[in-house]
Parts: sequence; structure tokens; C-alpha cells
Amino acid sequence: MPLQEGAINEIIPFAPEAIEEAGDILSLEEYERHPMRLRGNFAGLALRELMNREARQATHMAAGLAQFIANRYAPGVKDDGDLDKVEQGLLEVINALIAEVMPKTPEKYDLCEFYHFRHPTLRTGFQPAQGGLLVNAATLYPEAWAYLQTVEGQKLCKTEAAWQAMTTATWATLADGTKVGWNGIGGAPFYVQDTANGTLRLPDLRGMYVEAAGFDGLGVGGTHGDGMRNITGVLVDVYGGYTSSSSGAFVQTNARDAGIQGGVMTYGSHDMAFDPARVVPAAAKNQPRAWGALACVYLGLPAS
Repeated sequence: MPLQEGAINEIIPFAPEAIEEAGDILSLEEYERHPMRLRGNFAGLALRELMNREARQATHMAAGLAQFIANRYAPGVKDDGDLDKVEQGLLEVINALIAEVMPKTPEKYDLCEFYHFRHPTLRTGFQPAQGGLLVNAATLYPEAWAYLQTVEGQKLCKTEAAWQAMTTATWATLADGTKVGWNGIGGAPFYVQDTANGTLRLPDLRGMYVEAAGFDGLGVGGTHGDGMRNITGVLVDVYGGYTSSSSGAFVQTNARDAGIQGGVMTYGSHDMAFDPARVVPAAAKNQPRAWGALACVYLGLPAS
């Protein structure tokens, strides 16, 4: 292509208007077989037409390469003797051309998916998955905002009422009436997109572990609370001195001596307590060994 308007190229060819018939330049056939081209210049002899052909061939290629760079590299190519600038321009042009023909690299992260990081510093494009409310989300994260309005994106969303119900749900009522539930922490792996107000409520993954769906009725995006395999047992006729020892999770407490109560002879007795912490580690919840991760959602690069 010709030198584009505004492109800078100070490397120009030599003798572009030389005419063979006028003796300005040696013909290609003569130049190809001439001994001074094959062996170099002879002492005491200079042929104008041969040197013109030599200079034109060298400068023609140099100017062509310079034009190739100048048409694609804003600083252009200048006749200033700075080879580093020429190299820099050539590298940038080659890299740009490679980028044009190479397949586009897929995004490293998928929009609106969950990611767990070891590093505590929040990365660009991510927000903590802790149920926070982003205001002006359409402007801040236009990619995620648009995606969540698609058919696929809507699969990741709930209404505000449904989201709140998930994060406050209970899954067990104990014998003493205590209810076990999320209590507003965790339990909601969905977004709430409020298009009227431009807000986006983020998923809340706190205190949750990932489980592959499809085993026990848990579907993709579903949740369940903690639980354990049931422990049952029976104590038969525990009174007097018949139970004199205990083991495992059972322990004797509140021993009472034999005596007379209300004129009636009573046997010595004691209580029997059940405490799993005597044989296994106990905590406020069932938990495997774990490490603390920064759970995040990827919302795309923020608007500049």
C-alpha cells in the first residue's frame, strides 16, 4: 500500500528515476553477472551505473520496510540513526499483526460466576460474595448488568423476597425448640437485579461449602444446611450400683448415695450424660478441615 496520509517515513529510495538507456544504472542482467557485484569493488575503478544499481537495490528494500512500519506505527520511521526506534516500531507492528490473525483468547473468568481466592486483596472486576448491595450497578459493571438480563443470566437471579427467604431459612428444630438456620448469613447463591433502581444484590456464600449437585436431591444452585448421621442409644435399668463404669460418649454424673427417704430405703444412683465431644472434636457446626478463601463473583471489567 502507498504511504498513508499522516504517516512518517524519512527513509527514501536512491535513484528512483534512473534510466538504463541513459547509462544512469546498470541493467539487471549485467548487474547480476558483473564481477564487481560478485567480488566487490576493484581498486582504482568506479562504475557509476553499477554503484547506482547497488544503492538503489539496498535503499529500495530499506524504504519499503520503513514504509511498512510507518503505515502501522504512529511515531513512524525517521532518518535519525536511532536503530532502537526502528526495532521498537517493527516489534510493535509485528505483534499487532499477530494479534489480528491469532484466535481471540477466551476470557479468563466467566461473567457472574463464583471464584475462591487465596490472596486477600480484591481483584479488579470482582466483588465479595457476601450479600452486599451494589448501587448504580448498571454503570459500574455494564457487562454483568447486561448478561443478567439474558435468558441464561436470569437463571442466576431471584427476587428480593425469594433471596431474603433463602438467607433466613431454617432447616431443623431441635428438641428444646431451638431453630437452626442461616440467620441472615449465607444460603443465597443468587443475584437480585433491580432494573428499576439500578441495584444489584450479590450472592451470599458465607459459611457454605461447594457440593457437586445430583447426589441427594441437591440441584445446581440449591442449598441445604448442615447435618450429621443420627446417633441413637438406649440405657436400660440404670439405677443403684448396677452401672459402675462408663465409656465413650457416656459419662456418669451427679452420683447419689443410698439412704432413707420418707421412711423408704433408696438405692444409690447417678445420672448418665451423653457427650460426643469426649470422643470426637466438637464445634458450633459440622465442618470438614478447611482453609479460608475470599469468595467472589466476577462482574467483568468496571467501566472506566
